[in-house]
Amino acid sequence: MRSTALALLFAALLAPAPAAAETDEPTAETLAFDAFLARSSPLCLRQAALRCVETAWRYVDRDRSRSLSLEELQAVRGEFMSWFRWKEPEIDPGERRRILLGMVIFDLLGLARLFELYDGDQDGAISRGELLSDVRLDERPLGKVLTDREAVDWQSIRRRLGALAPALDTIEPKAGE
Repeated sequence: MRSTALALLFAALLAPAPAAAETDEPTAETLAFDAFLARSSPLCLRQAALRCVETAWRYVDRDRSRSLSLEELQAVRGEFMSWFRWKEPEIDPGERRRILLGMVIFDLLGLARLFELYDGDQDGAISRGELLSDVRLDERPLGKVLTDREAVDWQSIRRRLGALAPALDTIEPKAGE
């Protein structure tokens, strides 16, 4: 997860869909989220980034308004958190660290504030263009795009995050990577 703006939305998409854990019983929403990941992860790992984003967009845009509301993002974040708690023991330590860092940034900044930072026209909804304003998608899989320094506008993300920008130091690709 290299792009903080997309971290929660795509963190699970980029992680392999592990087998069911033997810990707590998952809710119906958690199982639905897990099924979504099982369907979308292979696509996101192998196909063009735009295809991955379109798939995730259809899942998150619950009211089919072609934009994302804060309520939709809160619902998906809740599903993701439930899924993460259920699957955490099975997630690769490196991936877990990146997910947790994204969650810390989101918690410190707050989803509502992050939403405001990406709602460029302040219409109470985030368009696909607004969400992806710091990322240039191409034919590569999303994970490859997000780790390419030339495809992610890290300076813009740092400006948006303000005092939390130093947290990116651990995930932003270095020159030559």
